Amino acid sequence: MILLLLLLLLCLTPSFTSARSRLQPPSGRVIHGGGQELGDFENYSSFLGKQGPLVKMFYLGMGGLNTTEPGTVASWFVEALSGLTIDAGVDDALIIPQIGLQLPLHGEEQKVADGQYDNAIDSLVLGLRYLSRPSFLRIGYEFNGEWNSYKPTSYIGAYRRIASFIRNDTLLNNSIALTWDGSCDTKVDPSPFYPGEDVVDWQGVNIFSASSDPSAISPQDCLWYWLTDNSKSGTPLMIGESTPRGRNATDASTWSWFANVITMLDLYPIVQLFNYIDTNWITDEGGRWPGWGDSRIEIPGAEYVGSRWSAEVDKPRWANRANRSVVLALLGVQEQ
Repeated sequence: MILLLLLLLLCLTPSFTSARSRLQPPSGRVIHGGGQELGDFENYSSFLGKQGPLVKMFYLGMGGLNTTEPGTVASWFVEALSGLTIDAGVDDALIIPQIGLQLPLHGEEQKVADGQYDNAIDSLVLGLRYLSRPSFLRIGYEFNGEWNSYKPTSYIGAYRRIASFIRNDTLLNNSIALTWDGSCDTKVDPSPFYPGEDVVDWQGVNIFSASSDPSAISPQDCLWYWLTDNSKSGTPLMIGESTPRGRNATDASTWSWFANVITMLDLYPIVQLFNYIDTNWITDEGGRWPGWGDSRIEIPGAEYVGSRWSAEVDKPRWANRANRSVVLALLGVQEQ
């Protein structure tokens, strides 16, 4: 009787394919990503040339998807594909999206868990298929940030519901890396928010400066959790968002921030995707980021930092822009 009950429970449990390595590059390789606002990726990529990023950062809210007419591709995805096509350039590179998916805020994420946003998830699935390329999806990014007000139970429910739609789609199941992405600019413990290893392909954390600076790697710092304690799962880690906040790329001393990033990559091979935000935070979004500085490495005056970072990402460990066949082979994805 006990055996029959166990078999019944197994049949009733949602089925997910356990694959921690979705879109994981070979050991020792670090995927190069960049962003994040309109024009930032293009300027950064153009400056670096063949060492340009393979991954492009995007942000998407579920609210807009929920208003999309069922069966139609949301305008967001149409615009995204248009940009990715342009980004392909003369070398016909396949640029991979890294999408920060924002859940409804301030406790509303429970509605996703309850199925009230299933139309939005359907639209998400259709849009990801429309892009026709592997993608990283950071579900409810910065989940432990007070500014989002997500609750552990409802966040987990929302994450897993979205994951079930992705996993049940034959095409997306192997080409979308579900990412559990937190922030180091908060004191909120991320561990209660963990949705389960069966639905986490990558883990991610966003680092900027001060308490989340890449130089701050000790047991009392946030990064310690992500780089050491959390690494025991064997899941690859991405730095989902990163910028030398409070510094300007035109200041040669800002190179110390980049040097700390390089040291982190040397010491912690679990980090296999690094996204750099190359932007003018001073003017970005109408001055929403006072004191954040200008991280653009391509502007006049930033030659010291820019030339050194360009030399760094030209090293063999970095996976930069490349054509479709090279990218798919790198990420272990078969053409469909």
